[in-house]
Amino acid sequence: AVKKFKSHEATMIKEMMNEMSIMSSLNHPNIVKCYGYSFTRDGYPLLIMERAEKSLALSFREETLRHVKRKGLLDSGFRLTASMLKERALQICGAVKYLHDNHISHGDLSVPFWFFPESQLKNVIVDSDGRYMLCDFGFAMRIGRVSIAV
Repeated sequence: AVKKFKSHEATMIKEMMNEMSIMSSLNHPNIVKCYGYSFTRDGYPLLIMERAEKSLALSFREETLRHVKRKGLLDSGFRLTASMLKERALQICGAVKYLHDNHISHGDLSVPFWFFPESQLKNVIVDSDGRYMLCDFGFAMRIGRVSIAV
């Protein structure tokens, strides 16, 4: 996959380099891999990353349609089961824990995903094996260790 940045100003190039630096340092099955960067002919930065098949919303819609077709129902009332939600949540939580263990904050994850899987959380994508992966580290930052005095 290729992410094209909207500007070729120095600040945008700096942001792209920060995103690439953070992503390149990560190695987790539920985090999209970054392979490097390039520039378009007119100077726009490009980030080259592992490809995923679909958005979270599309994956959820396809799963619902498979269920409807299998059951032969027009209005199946299909909902993810507790075990299905747990499996997906553990994948994302594992990735977030890995980031935090490595003193990195993603900076752009939102709560609605957990309550409304069909919502447009664009920073979780699904690969061809159905694996959920964190992507888009544009707001990510390295965080220092925090000491708490008691």
